[in-house]
Amino acid sequence: MVEVTSSAFGDELTRRPAVYAAAGVPVYVVVDRVDRRVVVFTEPPGAAYGTREVHHPGESFTLPGSVGASVTFGVADLVAVRR
Repeated sequence: MVEVTSSAFGDELTRRPAVYAAAGVPVYVVVDRVDRRVVVFTEPPGAAYGTREVHHPGESFTLPGSVGASVTFGVADLVAVRR
């Protein structure tokens, strides 16, 4: 699950991770364009994710194999504002 925030973002980092973890979603990625970061939640053992990683421009991250493929993203590319 990937969500891209706008200036009106709300519960993407508070309520939604618990909902998605409880539903068994293996990876939840929040592209926070307001604060220019990507937050990756993984390893849902139940009602919460076991791992929360924050990545910033200049960094890259690889999604775990639980999504079906090894995919690497550059944070700067994801948080760039396109008009």
